[in-house]
Amino acid sequence: MTPAAPSAVPGVAHPARRRRGPRILVAVGIVLAALGVVALVLGIVSFARTLPMGILDGRGEPGSDVIASAEAPGELAITLAAEEPVTIWATSVDRGQGPSWDVEVRSADGTPQRTTTGVTATTQRAGVRAVSVADFTPTVAGTYVISLEATETTASIGRLLVTEAVPVPTFVTRLLTGIGLIFVGIALGVVGIALGVGGAVWWGVTANDDRRRDAAPHGPSAPPPGL
Repeated sequence: MTPAAPSAVPGVAHPARRRRGPRILVAVGIVLAALGVVALVLGIVSFARTLPMGILDGRGEPGSDVIASAEAPGELAITLAAEEPVTIWATSVDRGQGPSWDVEVRSADGTPQRTTTGVTATTQRAGVRAVSVADFTPTVAGTYVISLEATETTASIGRLLVTEAVPVPTFVTRLLTGIGLIFVGIALGVVGIALGVGGAVWWGVTANDDRRRDAAPHGPSAPPPGL
């Protein structure tokens, strides 16, 4: 004969229902923490895109982002497309403040071209410092001559580098997006970890209560005194 299953204690929720809340809390915490990690990675990538990482390589030589280079003081000729901005960089051995530079851009017929100073950026690798000195946006496609002269006669020889420019609105968008995603990722991670830990503690407390309840005797209660 099959023994009857123990009846539930009146007023006490079934163990499966008691643990549903902690499980949901832990699951939500894990999801939020995972979303936080994704947001943090995307934020770091977006922020890193604002940094001049490809200007110099590990030896202080022109990096992967450089499209033209020459010794400086000196000049170079480069063919540019219309309305495609470039950034002009000057490098020197990193010794304190470094030399100051004058930059000039001329068209093929010698006509001076207008340059602007955008977001000033600096990067340093292997004891070599690169500083952005000007931005130039050609109005028409053609060959242009870029010259770079040191304002100090004692300045050491460096290099003139040219890279594709990042427009200021794009730079600001990437910067703010990166910072925002980093903060969102940190916030989601903190909330997710807190929910996960809270759910795990709740789960453990519920499990301990269930074990103590299962271990307690379920026999008939003693009659009241005097009966």
